[in-house]
Amino acid sequence: MCTRVPRSDDPDAIKLLKRELAVAVREEDYRAAARIRDHPYMVLYRRMAALRSEGMLREADNVSTELWSLIALNQQ
Repeated sequence: MCTRVPRSDDPDAIKLLKRELAVAVREEDYRAAARIRDHPYMVLYRRMAALRSEGMLREADNVSTELWSLIALNQQ
């Protein structure tokens, strides 16, 4: 699972961060790229993707729930 290309089922916040990351990398703004990469949403997203790729689906679903909850909390 590629964590850099926006997927249709990604939360909007993740899609935005992925687009911003692509621009930062394209413009060779590595400080911005690192900041985006280390954003709490992206950290959870990569963890979820890694768990899914390892077949740990229940754990991945738990991280997914945590990610969606964090996004919802920050949108209030």
